[in-house]
Amino acid sequence: GEPVVTDVWYHVAGTCDGTNAFLYINGVLKASGPVYPGYTGSAASTRIGSESCCGGNSFPGTISDVRIWNRPLAEAEIASG
Repeated sequence: GEPVVTDVWYHVAGTCDGTNAFLYINGVLKASGPVYPGYTGSAASTRIGSESCCGGNSFPGTISDVRIWNRPLAEAEIASG
């Protein structure tokens, strides 16, 4: 992957269609992969910038303008973001 440059803002979006998860950076699909069978998200397990399990790793940066949708966004919606 491309290195992350410090002091540069990135638009990061993640979606999940119930079978696969997708990660977009600046509107471009960068990674995807399967989610655990039977996975369901909940308000209790939602975290912004840290893990909800596995030791609590945290994002070492600034997060701004968070949006959570109740449906997976299409790639064109993310790109126009």
